[in-house]
Amino acid sequence: MAFDAVPIPAYIKVRAKGHGVIRAILSILGGIFTFVTLGIIGFVIGIGGVFWIYGRDLPSYASLAQYQPPIISRIYSSEGQLIDEFARERRLFTAAEDIPDLIKQASFQLRTKISIPIPDMICAGFYRALWMPCAVGENGCAGRQQSRSR
Repeated sequence: MAFDAVPIPAYIKVRAKGHGVIRAILSILGGIFTFVTLGIIGFVIGIGGVFWIYGRDLPSYASLAQYQPPIISRIYSSEGQLIDEFARERRLFTAAEDIPDLIKQASFQLRTKISIPIPDMICAGFYRALWMPCAVGENGCAGRQQSRSR
């Protein structure tokens, strides 16, 4: 009895050898792409959340555009002498040209020193903040040492 060759239907695909390796590589690359894409989406959502949380209490742009700082109200007598001053905050406005150069430089250096810390100091402070709660002394956790010393 001889068997006749049965034709393979068109809906059944015949795989050639070696496609398993390509499929595994593409599967790994797809997983990496998915992981990176989800990481980027999570990062963007996290940054947006931070801006939303800290931006809720900020005033609107329209109110800032029409902001006028409090000034001093002065009452003068009919002779031109100052009788009294009324103010919540004592602010005196002056032109930038009237401020001495030494004061301008000192103010600029102070603002620069405060607002732009050295990156190494930021990293050291960050790692110190992570490490300190975990630091273990002779009596256990550092937090318990502080509470016992009180």
